[in-house]
Amino acid sequence: SEMVFEHEATSSGSDYENLFMEIKSIKFSQNKEWKDCLKGLAFALVASSSQGNAEGMQLVQSLRAQALKWKGMARRMVQNPSDELAIVEALEEKACGEIDSPWKAVFRFALQLLLQVEVLSDEGLEMWIGERRTQDKTQPEAQLFYTEDVQKFVEWLEEEEEEEDSSDESDSDDE
Repeated sequence: SEMVFEHEATSSGSDYENLFMEIKSIKFSQNKEWKDCLKGLAFALVASSSQGNAEGMQLVQSLRAQALKWKGMARRMVQNPSDELAIVEALEEKACGEIDSPWKAVFRFALQLLLQVEVLSDEGLEMWIGERRTQDKTQPEAQLFYTEDVQKFVEWLEEEEEEEDSSDESDSDDE
């Protein structure tokens, strides 16, 4: 029971509000959770980014444009960081679900981009990392997680977190 959005985007602000109201009504009428809506939105972002034969960083740039356009909608649907897992899972499905998926090669960059434009948060990604580390390593999502590129991103994220923690501690020493 996936939630899928098909929507022609226009630049009108009222169109944005109308779409959000439509999503809310579908959510309630189908007794779905916000994470289901987020997954549907993520699939729509990926699908609209994949139009044409974009590959590599061209695909990431296309995703960036879509993410910037729809990040407000995504942030409104996130009730807590665990909801963000639905966005990452949609990307994983695209990367792992098709043979020779162009998303597999840029998965790490897509995650980093979604973090930079604030569609994903550090907390949401930390939850995803925790889940993948405890998952059966034979699963396609776990195999994607343990690729060299994704592990470099995970290390970078954890270093960022350590730096933030140590700067928080030094700030509190001054008080």
